[in-house]
Amino acid sequence: VLEDAGFEVLTANDGVEALEVFEENADRIRLILLDMMMTRMNGEEVYTEIRATRPDTSIVLMSGFSEEQVTRGIRRERAKFLKTPVQITDLLDTVQDILDS
Repeated sequence: VLEDAGFEVLTANDGVEALEVFEENADRIRLILLDMMMTRMNGEEVYTEIRATRPDTSIVLMSGFSEEQVTRGIRRERAKFLKTPVQITDLLDTVQDILDS
């Protein structure tokens, strides 16, 4: 969906790979869509690591759980939340709003 909308997309299969992709491409990444329920390293752990190295990175936290359940204890500077499954228009609007700001 994002590629069809003209965005360049980098993907990762789990939390460890997500950090590797981020570290290799940090200078190119403007926004991260972060699933909170990943294997090998969960979304909160990945989020914390990214914030430690690049606190200015915009992140969208995504989960089928409620926002309150997922973000309890997470400092959410420059982070939004989308509940999955997400409507395509909501995803595209959120991504465009963040990139435009």
